Amino acid sequence: MFPLSDQTKLPGLAAVTFLLVAAFVYVFYLELSAVDLENFILKYSLVPAKFEAFNPSTWFPLVSSQFLHGGWFHLVSNAWFLLIFGPNMERAWGSLRFLVYYLGAGVAASLLQILFVGNISVPMLGASGAIAGVLGAYFVYFPHHKINTFVPLGFVPLFIGIPAGIVLLYWFGLQLVGGLYIEPEASGGVAFFAHIGGFLTGVVLALATKMKNVS
Repeated sequence: MFPLSDQTKLPGLAAVTFLLVAAFVYVFYLELSAVDLENFILKYSLVPAKFEAFNPSTWFPLVSSQFLHGGWFHLVSNAWFLLIFGPNMERAWGSLRFLVYYLGAGVAASLLQILFVGNISVPMLGASGAIAGVLGAYFVYFPHHKINTFVPLGFVPLFIGIPAGIVLLYWFGLQLVGGLYIEPEASGGVAFFAHIGGFLTGVVLALATKMKNVS
């Protein structure tokens, strides 16, 4: 199943969500324009072998890598998911808190990926870990929101509204299967554990903030 749009739109702006997508596009333009693309990627991506937990000078790529993308499909798919699930979470959290939690989920996602892949020299890049945090938070806040979803049934395309909780559980299940059963070299560059870490971080942040709001 593939999500297309959220049937429920909360009132208010979602400027940070759209600014993040604009930043993705701009940084991707910088990638395409770079004289030395390999050096550009190595400078701003997160290379586990270069990361040192107790050396702050190696921490910047934890954030900068979140704005890089490995190709048009990578860019468009990340922007698509953020534009579907980001606006309502930004409206629920407020723009500043949304940005902080978004980046924080991205950092947590990268750290979990490093923990599982080890000390390798393959660059990590992309916004999917941070966006997974948005998905995890959405799962807690709005599980009953209907998501317009494309479900391929053989040669018959089905378009149906499915509760966000089901869509996101399906997505998370795919990440668990990928992380547990697909070898890193066969994953096609998909950072499954980053997705898992980001999603769980979003769940924790959402539970904490939702409980605080209720109280």
